[in-house]
Amino acid sequence: MLKNICVLAFFLLISSCATTIKEQDPLSTIKDAKLKEVLNKSLDAMGGHENWNNLKTLQFHKKTALYESSGDIEKATDQIHRYTFRPQNKVSINWQEADIAYEMVLENEDAKKLKNGVVDLTAKSSSLKNSIYASTFVIGIPFKLLDEGAQLSYEGTKVIPNGKEVHVVKAVYNPTVYNAHTKADIWWHYFDVQNYQQVGYAVQLHDHTSYVENLSFDRVDGFLFTTSRKSWRMDDNGNKLYLRAAYEYSKYELK
Repeated sequence: MLKNICVLAFFLLISSCATTIKEQDPLSTIKDAKLKEVLNKSLDAMGGHENWNNLKTLQFHKKTALYESSGDIEKATDQIHRYTFRPQNKVSINWQEADIAYEMVLENEDAKKLKNGVVDLTAKSSSLKNSIYASTFVIGIPFKLLDEGAQLSYEGTKVIPNGKEVHVVKAVYNPTVYNAHTKADIWWHYFDVQNYQQVGYAVQLHDHTSYVENLSFDRVDGFLFTTSRKSWRMDDNGNKLYLRAAYEYSKYELK
């Protein structure tokens, strides 16, 4: 009887360990071998999934210039982004326009906008969440691809407009499954076939498609972060119509 109990305990221990290992594997639910390979290599190239999960805070400066189709600047902002991952999630985005200090905050799924420290009651929570989720999602690629609710597939290789050959990973989001994505967008993420760095993406929104290139990078505490990227509005045939936005990132701080 004692021998049988010991054997049973041994197998329970092995089963428990196997379950734990499987749960710790971020790609355990992905069955496509090529998709898993590309994601694994891109996670390593961009800093490592385990390292990302151990981040407590991330802060950086972000300059944005939005352009009209004529080439004129529609709007320019200079923001400070502060993300807290642990012990609780919180996002704070600050910027100044004229003599007004703005802040967008997302905490406990509650989004708000402040003007000179006073809550702006005219700001819609859904719009604020869209802006904040978009910022946190883009800066967290490829790690954010493993978020709940993303339907991923591998679409082979292609040459993007800058001449790079890339692996293409398609991500479809269903807001009825995962509330962190409030729109049913479709993304195509581009990973360099040589070094697996994330060099750009295309995103199909409800009224247009954008194509984005990551132009330069900086390695900070083991992570490869984008320092400049540009976004083009595309036509129905996948050709660039005009430069829609330019972004500059700097002063990354991690803890």
